Amino acid sequence: MVNINRKIMGIPVNIIDNEITEFDANCAVELANKIYGQVQKEHSDIMDTSILRAYAIFKIVLELQTIKGNQEVFLDTNTKRMKELIKLVESIDSPI
Repeated sequence: MVNINRKIMGIPVNIIDNEITEFDANCAVELANKIYGQVQKEHSDIMDTSILRAYAIFKIVLELQTIKGNQEVFLDTNTKRMKELIKLVESIDSPI
């Protein structure tokens, strides 16, 4: 269980979660803050922190979608390869 008070993208938040560790929570907060910092630098002309947070969230979601897409490709490739190997093993076991 984790119960921490941290600032995420400049907003104080109390995080309570039974399924993650404090280390995982801190890593997630640090990553979110890092991406927010990058967005602040990239868009130094924008003063509205809500818009900056929206850009940061957008970047995080894009990264998650990329990871999810890569996982699906790997899973699909592995599934195809496994089916090929099963067919190969079955052909070896079957009498000719």
